Amino acid sequence: MILRYPTTSFAASYEDLTGGLMVRFENALIKTVQDWSAKRKLRAELSLLSDRELSDIGINPGDIDAIVDGTSDMCKAGKGRRS
Repeated sequence: MILRYPTTSFAASYEDLTGGLMVRFENALIKTVQDWSAKRKLRAELSLLSDRELSDIGINPGDIDAIVDGTSDMCKAGKGRRS
């Protein structure tokens, strides 16, 4: 036996009951996972580059984690600038 609930009324009451808290939580969770995935992909792509290629763009292999995490001095100095 399959129970079926009207999606629109459930979604509306779900948001009303939680005051939008769960919706904000879900959005924050989704954003966190998307950010993590983007950082993981960037780290993987930078790790594929040779030392020579990394040197050409001004970084060394030890800087990859700091650059991806945004904690590098290079990232702090470059904030607000576009290339």
